[in-house]
Amino acid sequence: MQTAGGTPQANVLRIGRVVKSYPDKHVVDVVFLDDGGFASGVGLSTLWGSQTHGIHYMTEIAEPADGHWSPELSNKNDALALVGYFSGQPFVVGMVFPAANAQAKMNKLPLNTLLIQSIANASLEIDPLGNVTLTSSGGATIRAGEDGNIYLN
Repeated sequence: MQTAGGTPQANVLRIGRVVKSYPDKHVVDVVFLDDGGFASGVGLSTLWGSQTHGIHYMTEIAEPADGHWSPELSNKNDALALVGYFSGQPFVVGMVFPAANAQAKMNKLPLNTLLIQSIANASLEIDPLGNVTLTSSGGATIRAGEDGNIYLN
């Protein structure tokens, strides 16, 4: 693990833009928004995880063409990591939604709705009434209604 910039000596939280991901190692490289410093090989926390099971999802982040890591947001598919420090070692404790455009689906959800959406635009949505909808990236849907019926589109 390598860090540069202001590495806090206390237990704090910082926000960093993910500039590269390593799915095989479950780590990311980040550039911090507050001072432009960086941390590489930062481990990710997860809700569940062991050697044989868990939840895993990491967006592929390509290195910039010019090789320059920047804290500036691209407004394309920025991933912001909430980085915590424990005994001086950084780790990702969660992700923060960037301030996105008003057209983004994530910005239009009613309260009490769960949405899991992949970068390919496939999704699982559970609304406040308990309707469960699976949508493929091609737009096909399967909906299990609160009325007990299954609907295909």
